Amino acid sequence: GVAVTGAWWLHWVPMAALAGALALAGMLQVPGLMWSARYARRSRATWMQSWLVALVFAVLGGVSALVAGLVVATFVLLRDSAATVLRHVRLEGELRSRRLRRAGSDGWLSARMDQVAVFELQGVMSFGVAAHMAEQVRLVLLPRHRWVILDAGRVPAWDSTAMAQLRALVRDLNQQGVEMAVAAFDAEAAQHAGAGVRAFRDLDRALEWAEASILAQRPAKERPSYPQRDLLGEVGEGLPAAERRSLEALLVHQSVPARGRVFEAGDIDHDLLVVQSGHITLVTSWPPEEGLRLATVGPGMAFGEMAFLNGAARTACAGAERGPAQLLRLSRTHFDDWARQYPAAALVVMNNLAQIGARRLAVTTRQLRAVLE
Repeated sequence: GVAVTGAWWLHWVPMAALAGALALAGMLQVPGLMWSARYARRSRATWMQSWLVALVFAVLGGVSALVAGLVVATFVLLRDSAATVLRHVRLEGELRSRRLRRAGSDGWLSARMDQVAVFELQGVMSFGVAAHMAEQVRLVLLPRHRWVILDAGRVPAWDSTAMAQLRALVRDLNQQGVEMAVAAFDAEAAQHAGAGVRAFRDLDRALEWAEASILAQRPAKERPSYPQRDLLGEVGEGLPAAERRSLEALLVHQSVPARGRVFEAGDIDHDLLVVQSGHITLVTSWPPEEGLRLATVGPGMAFGEMAFLNGAARTACAGAERGPAQLLRLSRTHFDDWARQYPAAALVVMNNLAQIGARRLAVTTRQLRAVLE
């Protein structure tokens, strides 16, 4: 039989043997883990990618396998980056800025902060990653959300295609009546994003923008009314008229120019200060761009209460960050003299200071909880 049919198949035997030997040698080079059924079940995607590269190597050679490996690795990197681009999503108004407000406005605002959605991003923003991010933002937003903040503090770079996706997201949300801002956008990225993308230095400033936008929609009849001559602000709430006038007579006026400082960390004055106009920012170091903002207070609000109460040195810097401000100072010595004359009224002032401190402690606790989550 071999003599009769060998002419048709015998010359293929050496080639078949060589091919079989090469296939066997290739199989011996495959790591044992790739033959594991358990590995295939637990990491199916990685297992399939590994076999794809191996088959390309077997059929087309090493160069093609290298190219295939690079393509697969790039695909995997983009897929994983897209899957983890949203580090945190906060839809219930859990975050608040360090811009402090009086109790009436703060309570009204707190009940409406669930209109603000905050998305914390991470990783390099390329076209595929940004497209996935934008799609996820659109999907998770609820009808009540009117302000969206993208926190880009963990995004090291944006490419031009990601910027296009960002601009498209801003445009789509605006058409739905939703305003969007990007926090912690570096200057170069903000410049390339264009004027249509609202950018802020950090998440704290972006949250303040959202809060101010919500308060701007507050009906006039729901806005708190304060006395026209409200020199003591929140410190004097509940004081009888005679005692109030007596305490107001002890106040000393101070003008603070734009970018001017009121006190620095380590100062030993113990005055209590009340803002009459403008805003005062408390930071870890001055100028504010070089430190962390701790709080910003506006008209009718007091600051410096810790040194006033415990006599310790100042623990922060305070100044007029955005423009000039007008203040009233109350020295602890003058207050003590007044308190001996009006002890019941002094208890009212101390109770007001305690409530101010409790509200600010609650704000700090909320901010720490958000950071640790």
